[in-house]
Amino acid sequence: MEKLINATTDILRKGAEFELEYATRFSDKIVEIGRKLPGGSEIDFVLKGDVFVNVKNYDWSKSFYKTDFGINQVIEEFLGQVNIYKQYSTEVKYVFKGSVLGIVRKALEDAGVIVEVVP
Repeated sequence: MEKLINATTDILRKGAEFELEYATRFSDKIVEIGRKLPGGSEIDFVLKGDVFVNVKNYDWSKSFYKTDFGINQVIEEFLGQVNIYKQYSTEVKYVFKGSVLGIVRKALEDAGVIVEVVP
């Protein structure tokens, strides 16, 4: 809720709203919200069984995501996060609101990440 209140841009607000929606929808599976990790990283949710969940709410129709540079930048960012998360959990899941680009899904799955899309 704090992220939603403190969101300074539409992008941050959109992400925080999806975090709140996910927390409400899957509250029976969540054991921790916003776990701080060494080095300053944070995972959105920890589920039963120590499953790390990072939720994403991207508007893939934006022109930035239609360029190789944009897509590669997003993939690199996600894989950097995954490398950190895998130091603390054997199961990492990325949950996208609405959709995820196939190339992004493949990169995450190739890294051993479970990818889900929720409406």
